[in-house]
Amino acid sequence: MDLTGVLKNSRHHAYCIEGRADKTRAELVPIIKEKWLMAVQGDPDFLDRTFAVMGVAEARQIKEFQEKKAFGAARAILIEADSITIQAQHALLKMFEEPVEHTRFFIIGPCVKSFIPTLDSRLFRIRSAEERDLDREAGEFISASLAGRLKIAKDIADGIKSERRPKTDAVKFLQDVEFLLYQKGVISETARGSLEGIQRCLDYVRDQSASVKMLLEYAALIAG
Repeated sequence: MDLTGVLKNSRHHAYCIEGRADKTRAELVPIIKEKWLMAVQGDPDFLDRTFAVMGVAEARQIKEFQEKKAFGAARAILIEADSITIQAQHALLKMFEEPVEHTRFFIIGPCVKSFIPTLDSRLFRIRSAEERDLDREAGEFISASLAGRLKIAKDIADGIKSERRPKTDAVKFLQDVEFLLYQKGVISETARGSLEGIQRCLDYVRDQSASVKMLLEYAALIAG
């Protein structure tokens, strides 16, 4: 991902960056430091927050931070989250509709797959090559036979077990499958059952003790 090239001349104030959070962060933070002349570490104009689930209370804290008088010429807010509640998304939406001058927002992590449309429309979305590969993987999964779906599930689970892939890939993959099921149109009882099953997998897969292999195999069985 060439974030430097994308952000060099961009005038947007809110960015949603799809891709592995650790890699995105490693590339993004030095850009924030150089482009907006921030020390980043210990800089009072830089807010860096990581959440498993970001709720409305956390959104209010971010709002309070951006409303305070800046010490320098610019301010940056980096949010990394697995998920953001609907109430928190509405709170962020209000911030983005009336942005404080010279403040930039960056949102990274699995949460970027499940924004409400009104919030998504306010964000400049950047996608990594890895993220496009996950989209392709989910598309192949939906159209494959049961045997094909089980193979894809096994490949992902094996990659995570061997640490060749991060566990967040399972979250992103299931979010992509969920999105594609919505696109297909949830009409029949069977289709609605598939979607509800994928949503249950998403609820469980974020748990540290969850078996990624079992959840992906279950998704393969119900997604047909």
